[in-house]
Amino acid sequence: MIDVKPFKAILYNREKFRDFSKLVCPPYDIISKSAQRDYHRLSRYNFIRLILSNIRPSDTKDNNRYTRSAKAFNDWLKKKALVKDDSEGVYFYQQQYKHLGKSTDRCGFIGLLKIDKDLVRPHEHTHSKPKEDRLELIKKVKANLSPIFVLFPDIAGYIKKMAGLCSGSKPLISVKDAYGVLNRLWRVDDKKMLESLRVYMRDKDIFIADGHHRFEVACLYRDMLKYNLPDFSERASYNYIMAYFTDMSAGSLTIMATHRLIKDINKGLSGRLLDKIAGGFVIEKAKNRKNFLELFETNSATSGVFGLYFKKEFYLLRLNKPLPSDKFDCLDVSLFNRFLLAEVLGLTVEDKSIIYSADISESIKLVDSGKAKIAFFLRPTKISQMKEVVLEKRKLPPKSTYFYPKLLSGLVVHKFETS
Repeated sequence: MIDVKPFKAILYNREKFRDFSKLVCPPYDIISKSAQRDYHRLSRYNFIRLILSNIRPSDTKDNNRYTRSAKAFNDWLKKKALVKDDSEGVYFYQQQYKHLGKSTDRCGFIGLLKIDKDLVRPHEHTHSKPKEDRLELIKKVKANLSPIFVLFPDIAGYIKKMAGLCSGSKPLISVKDAYGVLNRLWRVDDKKMLESLRVYMRDKDIFIADGHHRFEVACLYRDMLKYNLPDFSERASYNYIMAYFTDMSAGSLTIMATHRLIKDINKGLSGRLLDKIAGGFVIEKAKNRKNFLELFETNSATSGVFGLYFKKEFYLLRLNKPLPSDKFDCLDVSLFNRFLLAEVLGLTVEDKSIIYSADISESIKLVDSGKAKIAFFLRPTKISQMKEVVLEKRKLPPKSTYFYPKLLSGLVVHKFETS
């Protein structure tokens, strides 16, 4: 049975802060090194100091990025820069954004989700390094600093009902982020609505859209406590993870592709890269970036079509090998990993030379600046494909989906209580 419940969130103190754009930041896993520095400079209370504190050469076991995050978190609570909300509730979260010229509203709510590996369904495999990083952080701060992003079928329209409750009232927080997305947050504390919601969610299928590493880490942390704490309680809040819930059938879900960049390749392979790719692909050289994007879009319905940016030139790659018999191995991300990453480059998905980006322009800049040697462009995974994979108890490769926009970090925090 799915257990979703309200909570008293930790929020920035609205009596102390007015400009929330200086306080919030994106999720840790999409923040570049330069953006990390920029967010640190914005404010000594920017949330980056909790989710992605700087690494220092002098770091030790007892003084490091994780201990500094915990110290900052506790200091901010003592100074009332962060405060616990007055009443228990879930938090209606609206994001207004533009994608491909179209204005869209994505709405959902943030609440606590009982950790259950059998009922909460992931759709991607994960990397070990990010899990080690997030486990160290949660052990020190003892809180969910950012919500995971989950999907469920909202047949009865509870999210729309919440929107109606919040309509016309002033949000707790209203902030436009660095990507131009307007983020607004309201607390929903109507007791009848909350109880009805809890009953409604019990039989729902829950799919993780974003936050796979954090979910797995929350499971690990809960299991560690269960093993080590003599007074472990199933009722304690460390049995729950903070999650953002939105309707998986809503037209406001935008999935972008996650492109793959390779930081370095040896000179021997660089000189014969196109010849090696030609062993499995038909290669079409584009006249320019505009022509490439037109070709890429034209071939969007065909499996096994990729883009390549290499040595200032654009190419369209069409797989000319037989497709695998397993339908999930025929997804573009799986075909890329098999026929380009493994067969051409000799790499695995765990290789440290791989950079991920959801932005074609950013990918091109990274290659032009020398920070990467090659950019491969993929098309987005569809919601229907993701759902089919999960229902068959399968998983997509890491970084198969990029749900846009990302949820802001710094709006609400779930601090663990012991009972």
